[in-house]
This record gives sequence, C-alpha cells and structure tokens, in this order.
Amino acid sequence: MISAALVATAAWLVSTGCAPRLARRLPPATATRLLTATAAAVAAGGTGLALLVALPWLAQLPVLVTLGPWAGAALRAGQPVSGPVAVALATAVLAGAARAAVLAVRRARAMLAVRQACADLPRAGRLAVLASDRPEAFSTPPPAGRVVLSSGLVNRLSPDELRVVLAHEESHLRHAHTWYALAAELAAAANPLLRPIARSVRDAVERWADEDAARAVADRRLAARALARTALLTGGATTAAATLASADRGMPGRVAALLGTAPRHRLLPALALSALLLTGTVAAGLAERRTDAVLDHAHRTVAATPGGGIDHGANLVKGNR
Repeated sequence: MISAALVATAAWLVSTGCAPRLARRLPPATATRLLTATAAAVAAGGTGLALLVALPWLAQLPVLVTLGPWAGAALRAGQPVSGPVAVALATAVLAGAARAAVLAVRRARAMLAVRQACADLPRAGRLAVLASDRPEAFSTPPPAGRVVLSSGLVNRLSPDELRVVLAHEESHLRHAHTWYALAAELAAAANPLLRPIARSVRDAVERWADEDAARAVADRRLAARALARTALLTGGATTAAATLASADRGMPGRVAALLGTAPRHRLLPALALSALLLTGTVAAGLAERRTDAVLDHAHRTVAATPGGGIDHGANLVKGNR
C-alpha cells in the first residue's frame, strides 16, 4: 500500500507544481478547465488517499472496531503506518474539510449579498447600471448573473471601449467562470498546496474573457487598450470575492498577451498533465484495493473466530497483549 500511496503522492505533487507552467502554454479556456480538474482531482484524491492509509489504524478505535466488525490483530498486522502518522493524516483531512466548509459558507453569503445588492439596479437584459461616479465593472455569479457597470465608468469609456468591457464581462457569465474559480479555491482550502493553482485559475478565466472580448470586437489592440484603460480608471479596485472584475488580475501580463498573437492549441502540455493525474489516480486505486483487502481479512477473521475475536481497540491504549 505504501508504495502505491507514494507513487500517487509523487504524481500529484508533480502535477501541482507543473500545472500552472503547463497551463500558460495553453489557450486560456483549455487551461481553465485543465487547472480546475487538476485542483479537484488532487484535493479529492489526496483526501481519499490520506484516509485510506490511516484507515487500518483508525478502524482499531473502540468507536469504529465494531462497525466492521474487524479483528484488531488482523488490522494491526495490515496497518501501513504508525498511530501518530495516522492521527496526523486524519487531522489534516479534518482541518482541510473544515477550511473548505468555512470558505463555502463565506462565498455563499457573499454571492447572496451581491445578488441582493444588484437586484433593484436599472437593467437592460443582463446589463445593470450602478449609479456611481466610481468607475466599476464586474459580473455577478450565475445563475441569473448580471454584468454591472457603474455610470462613472460608462461615461469615461468610448463606445468601442465599452463594447470590449461588456464582451469581457459577458464571457464571465456565458462560461460561468465564477464556478471554476470557486472550485479551485475550495480545493486549495482543502489542500493548501493547491493555492498556486487556484491563483492560476483566476488568471486563466480573466485571460479567457480577454480573448473572447478581442474576438467580439475583432481587434486585439483595441481590447488591450480598453481593458488597460478600465484598470487605470478603476484604480485596480477589487470587488466582492463573489464577483469577477474586468481589471482585477495581472493586467500587465494580460495586455501583453492581447498585443501578441492569439494562443494556439497545444496537445503536449495537456497530455503531460493528464498523464500525471492518471498515474496518481491509478496508484490511489491500488492503495484502495490494498486497504479493502486488509479490512476484508480483518472481517473474515472475526467471522471465523469463536466469540467474534474483537479486542475493541485495546491495543491502542494498553499495547499488545
């Protein structure tokens, strides 16, 4: 089991480290999907793998040993890690789950607050105009999301520049970019090693919207100029965490990308990252089969032992008899 767990861990660590760099070589839409899938796979796989490795020891606890029921001696013989390591793994899993739950609640409240705040704004279709001299542009979360522009921004942009900003924010709504960003943030809350990927997803969805805006106006230089000017007007101000703003992420790099050629589809980076994730998944599957075998053996031992053979975890508090 340990060998399979180490292979899975190594594959996921390499994929976590390489994913942001590989994603920069991909079109932003592809990068967003692949980065989000990587974050979800590593977070879920790492959590499951930690529990699998710790389970043979945890199953000896008095509160759990009768659930199988399992024979304590068989569990002790099959446990791959010591008690302190199992406790550390279980604690890490619980801490990650708690962080993700807290973040989910905060984001849900923020989304509700933004939706309520924008509910009564004058609107035309999915565009709502905020009566404020402060330049702002952002999209609210779907479903029923809206593009929100302040009158202060609308009055300062030319019609062509306004088309770019609208196309950018419409892209956020059309492709539900908020959910990609939220999924990556939740994965990073569960596993802090994924924080660089979560940041990369935020960058990638902005680049995705930039490219959509450039295609909508058929002028990459206009798109770059409009988004850069919007960033200057808004002063880099950030909106609520539940929204996606047109000028809140890495504007210099985004402008440079728009002034270059449109990104090309590349197969090799996507295949490399997919191969790493598949390797980790297969190795985790082998570890899961080994854990199942240990638990099945412990269960069969109970069935074959007169009186049930359950020691109710006495070895955890008294040592081996």
